[in-house]
Amino acid sequence: MYGVHSHRMIGIATNYFVFFREFRTWLVPAVVLDLSESVRRSISMEAYLGTLLGTDRKPEMEVISHLNESLMSLHDAVDELRQKKTGPDKGKDCLLHYLRHAQDIVPSLIQTLEAENCQVLTFNQPDDLVGELEKKLPDGLLIDCQLLAQLKPIFDELERLEQRDIERPKLIFLSRPNDLGLRLQALRIGAAGYFTSPFNIPDLTGKILQLVKPDRERTYRVLIVEDDPSQADFAAAILRKANIETLAVTDPLKVMDILDQFRPDLILMDLYMPGANGIELTSIIREREEFVRIPIVFLSGEQNADKQLDALSVGGDDFISKPIRPRHLVTTVNNRIQRARHISSAQSTPNQRDPVTGLHTRRLFFTQLDRQLVPASPSAQILGVFYVGLGNLSEIRISTNETQINRLLGQLGSRIAGLIEPQDMAARNSDDSILLLANRPHKNNLEALAEAVRKAISDTPFEIDGLKLRLEASIGISFNSEHDHSSSEMVTRSSLASANAQAAGGNRTVVFSEGRHVQKKNAQTPDIPLEKLVRKSLEENTFQLVILPLASTEQQAGIFHELLPRIRSEQGETVPAEQILQTAKRIDRLSDVERWLCGEAISILDERRHEGRQTNIVIHQSAATIEDMGRLQWIRDQLRSRQLVGTGIHMEFDLADLAFDLKRSKAFIRALREMGINISLARFLGNDAAFKVLNYLGANFIRLSKKSLHSEEAAIAGISSKLHESHIKIILPRVDKSDQIAPAWIHHADIIQPDLQNNSGKS
Repeated sequence: MYGVHSHRMIGIATNYFVFFREFRTWLVPAVVLDLSESVRRSISMEAYLGTLLGTDRKPEMEVISHLNESLMSLHDAVDELRQKKTGPDKGKDCLLHYLRHAQDIVPSLIQTLEAENCQVLTFNQPDDLVGELEKKLPDGLLIDCQLLAQLKPIFDELERLEQRDIERPKLIFLSRPNDLGLRLQALRIGAAGYFTSPFNIPDLTGKILQLVKPDRERTYRVLIVEDDPSQADFAAAILRKANIETLAVTDPLKVMDILDQFRPDLILMDLYMPGANGIELTSIIREREEFVRIPIVFLSGEQNADKQLDALSVGGDDFISKPIRPRHLVTTVNNRIQRARHISSAQSTPNQRDPVTGLHTRRLFFTQLDRQLVPASPSAQILGVFYVGLGNLSEIRISTNETQINRLLGQLGSRIAGLIEPQDMAARNSDDSILLLANRPHKNNLEALAEAVRKAISDTPFEIDGLKLRLEASIGISFNSEHDHSSSEMVTRSSLASANAQAAGGNRTVVFSEGRHVQKKNAQTPDIPLEKLVRKSLEENTFQLVILPLASTEQQAGIFHELLPRIRSEQGETVPAEQILQTAKRIDRLSDVERWLCGEAISILDERRHEGRQTNIVIHQSAATIEDMGRLQWIRDQLRSRQLVGTGIHMEFDLADLAFDLKRSKAFIRALREMGINISLARFLGNDAAFKVLNYLGANFIRLSKKSLHSEEAAIAGISSKLHESHIKIILPRVDKSDQIAPAWIHHADIIQPDLQNNSGKS
């Protein structure tokens, strides 16, 4: 027993000495440093460990535990010191220093970077830049290659930083000629990027930001496979301090199951482990196609070159020697992940295939459609565009996992590809729709093809992991035989016809006809004029706001309001919010509408706070909000500027929307809750699958699905009890009449329509 503890103690002690030595390096240059009590204890622990080394004395388990605590304290102290020394200005995403020639190589680059929330300081002399580096380290250095010969003072300063184990800024060079000698010189001094004229400013800006702040909205994920818990904890602590999400696995035989769940960007693998060593495990991982591109970095004290070669030959990418140096670990992990993503991006560009369905990309589809709409010579063929809507896919997502959905979509793509001819094109349009492009001699031929596709999708279930999943296809067709239309108009017409098919009950094919609308109670399908109206309202900020009251069944719960957008047509008619949102989604402007709605909610809260009125505002958001890369920062800036953190915003998302990418949704929701924003999950069915998703994502409220409004009283009591035990409140969906909802729900709900409040059994 002692042998195991002793082995762990040695690992902890080694890590402790390595990290403490680096910490002392940080202490030396610090002008003023107030040593906390934990750091003083750490110095005492170093002295104590020194008395044990080289003797037969055995440390107590209490000492080992104290070592772990002290080690974590050291991590915190170093992180705090680094933040004080190198942290960028508040309110800016990054800080760049630009050493430029008198004749600016990229005149508008600075303004473009600043528009992306970067602070850019410019310098004409290397000596001036050195003085600024001593005050504050930037995220990156932009350097004009004409000044390469004058950079020695800068690199001397960067070398001093490295000796103190401080990560140096990214070096990015801008060059006029594509000179191989200059490129080699920049490479040898550690260039992270090298760009030559002529410059595409937006593209250059994006690449610079990717280098200095890679994936600003996404955290890297690293799986640590290490049988020694102390070593695993040590590596995990280092990476977490670098804002890298980690998961440690101490049993190598459980790795394959965890890989499917965690989906890491990189794997840190111990070379020698019981049960399965790192070489064996890497060989097994590389057999899975979806894990071929994940970088695998070995952790080992192995110095034998042949052993290292064996590990690399089975699919390893790099070695990190033990004891682990924190800066070396973070740099290696970041560089390997960035390189893997760059390669993946470069390889995917020429492919132009959707990785899940195997069909073409939406962009390629529109390119091909544009070409066919302007033929070189008249054609006897009729051009048809099919919009295949998968009406029930969002519901299937709730009861299945991401892997199963991807397999389902892969089988769907194979079925469609097997029905079309080589000259036709099929593409994935969105999460729940497919586009088809085909030419045939007659309209009847195109309609027959559409019907064959519908039957292939709807009539035969898809078998996934023993489940039989049945998709419903609503297909809309638009022709280009009589009028000249743009590609977007043809797709819009086919999508409207698909909406008609869905409203008529789904699982059918409809040909677009001018003037036809979806026949749906209390709703009218948006048409082309409405699309123009939505665009105009966004450009001119002429949306109107509908404020609907919600009643709380609890005393002193505050006032609740729900916000919806509204537009008036040119004829003065009110366009319902549902139509506005459907239209905005179809023209890819849903994110803009939801951003406007969020801004209005924040403004109302600000006004009512100054009036001394406590208000709770509910706004519905979709997956488009989560996919908007800048949304979190925008919300954070809006709240901070008004000092509104935690003052009454409730963001509501459909469960089915979030089920498409649960991991990303969870990270987004966690960030919102950290800002004090309450979360509501809508269309909640109350079944096991819905509770599973709810428990994973976390929420303050749920809004019931209309499908569950007539549940049995016992089922209602059970669902309500389970939610309230988890401190989750229940919002009822809006209904036209009280008899559309079971009385038991009115009794158990927390937030209801005011006209239902009299039916509530609560005081």
